[in-house]
Amino acid sequence: MRKFFALTLALLMILALAACKSTTEDPEKEPEDTPEVSDSESEELTPPESGDETTDTSETEPSTETDEPQELEFKEVNETVYIYGTNTLNVRKEPSADSEKMGEMKEGEQVTRIGYNSEWSKISYYGNEYYASSNYLTTHAPLEFEDKTDTVYIVAEGTLYLRQKPSANSDAVAYLPYGTALDRTGIATTEDEFGTVWSRLLYNGQVCYASTTHLSTEEPTNDFTAVDETVYVVDKNGDTVVISLNLRAKPSLNSNVVVAVAPGTQLKRVGIAADKDDDDIIWSKIIYNGITCYASSGYLTTEAPAAEETPETTNEAE
Repeated sequence: MRKFFALTLALLMILALAACKSTTEDPEKEPEDTPEVSDSESEELTPPESGDETTDTSETEPSTETDEPQELEFKEVNETVYIYGTNTLNVRKEPSADSEKMGEMKEGEQVTRIGYNSEWSKISYYGNEYYASSNYLTTHAPLEFEDKTDTVYIVAEGTLYLRQKPSANSDAVAYLPYGTALDRTGIATTEDEFGTVWSRLLYNGQVCYASTTHLSTEEPTNDFTAVDETVYVVDKNGDTVVISLNLRAKPSLNSNVVVAVAPGTQLKRVGIAADKDDDDIIWSKIIYNGITCYASSGYLTTEAPAAEETPETTNEAE
């Protein structure tokens, strides 16, 4: 009886274990497939390696910009030019005043120019390509002068510059007013490149040059008596109230006005015309800010204007 009970209990335990296993595992069912990951998805999840096309290379790529100066443009020519307007002209290695000096040429020398712009000329100098300032080169041969001895007078408006060389680029020796007499020793036989005919002059023993257009062999009609005095512009001339007085380049109402000055202005008078002109005016020669000009003597006086009185102020007692 006891053996039967033990066998029965063992059988029940075996059946209970079998029922538990059937509820947790289905031997007929196949396991689900694990989803595959595509190659593209795999690439997206993989961080880019060094050298990948998506790497930022902006810092390593060479820049296309440059800070180097633009090369100057030169018009190509093949011509003979002459040095003028200066005693010597420097020849430079590059078109720059700071460039190395390779030599110098004297006024009147000729050289072959192969290119130029407004500032620099490219020249062939002893078989080398160098540069020189275009301002002192001209295709015109040096001027020749015909000897001529006479006295000329300045008839330019205002003042006339006398220059060291027959060139507008040359340094000025002096500037002289209208009517100044000069000794002339020669006249250029041809015009320069700007259409100027130059006269060779003597001034204080020095050879200099001036445009022939501003010189005349006829002495100006107005003779001036030299004076040295201070004059003032009047505020009234007869019944005429003076608002301003014109100082002119020549002793003529047709001449250009240099400046207009107000009544009371102090001026230096260096000459007075001996006679009236055709407009019944006696002219005074005036120096104003270093410039020689002319004014009607009727509007000038040697008497200084009276100082304006400052009104006194009084305190009234209350």
